[in-house]
Amino acid sequence: MACYEPLGMEAHTIGDTSITASDWKPEGNPYKARLNSGSAWQVYTDYSRTPFIQVKLGSNDVTLTGVATQTEDSYRVKSYTLSYSLDGVDWVEYREDGKVKIFAGDKLSSLTVQHELEKEITPAYVRLNVKAAKGGYVGLRMEFYGCKRFVVSNDNEALGRPTSQSGNLTDTSALAVDGNRASNYTLGSCFLTGVTEIPWWLVDLRATKVVTGVFIVNRGDENYRNVTELSIRVGSTERQGGIGNPTCGGLSYSFSRGVARMVQCVPEVEGRFVTIFVPEVNSSFSLCEVEVEISDTGTIISVGLVDYLVA
Repeated sequence: MACYEPLGMEAHTIGDTSITASDWKPEGNPYKARLNSGSAWQVYTDYSRTPFIQVKLGSNDVTLTGVATQTEDSYRVKSYTLSYSLDGVDWVEYREDGKVKIFAGDKLSSLTVQHELEKEITPAYVRLNVKAAKGGYVGLRMEFYGCKRFVVSNDNEALGRPTSQSGNLTDTSALAVDGNRASNYTLGSCFLTGVTEIPWWLVDLRATKVVTGVFIVNRGDENYRNVTELSIRVGSTERQGGIGNPTCGGLSYSFSRGVARMVQCVPEVEGRFVTIFVPEVNSSFSLCEVEVEISDTGTIISVGLVDYLVA
């Protein structure tokens, strides 16, 4: 897995103040819950309220793909769940196949139990909720895995540009170029097309540009589909939403719910209009932010063709 680097618990790049918990014993502060450390987060197991430990990963700019735990011999965590949040207030339980995922954590303290997530998530906060343990209290060390999300290296050329979308719903297409990467539709940060034969979204860059990449934030709330196939086009026409323009990358890419990533155009694509559509007949789709990266050469006169591949 390309996006599977330690996010900083063991290395202390996640600061002590970014690690909090529901409760702890005096000698088992939350910041001691670092993988391979000589101590651990310790808490009495009062299941009338689920014990949890919480980590602030950043400003919603991290993709989370895995978790590892170590527990103390006599006080092992047998199972736990994960929750995640954009603001530290509203929490979503991590699910796989529509069900809350129960992670196993019951092994000797000298061993690390590691799990890869089937569904990538992009939280600012992540919470580990202890569901079952051996003994009267829990002793836990942990690490989270993932990567920094790809970002637009130059100025975002799409920010505030004119947009349009398919269907007869109220046009909310401008929400994808407002600079807000929040992925929860209920927060008013995502557009939704109407149901059409080929649903599409388009941004007008106002001049022909050399496009090197398109960064997409997929909708992330639980009411949305698990995976969305997206096709990206760049070209000179806005006819039929620009779906006939040359491709940026392959014919389509799979975006899991809530995932954000950069699709690079290799070789570069020349065009004024950037289109994203779903190659699924009689459907609709929703995205929360689209950013367009252009070459340093800037505006050009002629229009060419192109294609590419994703990270």
